[in-house]
Amino acid sequence: MFYLKYLEYENPDLRFDALVCLRPVTVVREYLVIYRKCLKDKDQRIRELALKRLDEEGGSCLLELKNEIEVLIHDPNMEVKRAALKILKKVTRK
Repeated sequence: MFYLKYLEYENPDLRFDALVCLRPVTVVREYLVIYRKCLKDKDQRIRELALKRLDEEGGSCLLELKNEIEVLIHDPNMEVKRAALKILKKVTRK
């Protein structure tokens, strides 16, 4: 996949743009390894977008990444915390 290599670049803007472009051409659950890595990215925009994409996908992928998502409730960025809490509410209701 063309966009995957750009997720490795140092430039956070390029990584963010690659993640934005990845969604329309892939199925999130088929790239959980990539989204898991994005949850640990230094750039809060990338962490937040990864959480939003996972939330859109829903289902078992949320359960698979529950531990990584729980860590993000302590993220320094409020939007990342909010997105993580939203997902965890869904996961714990089931």
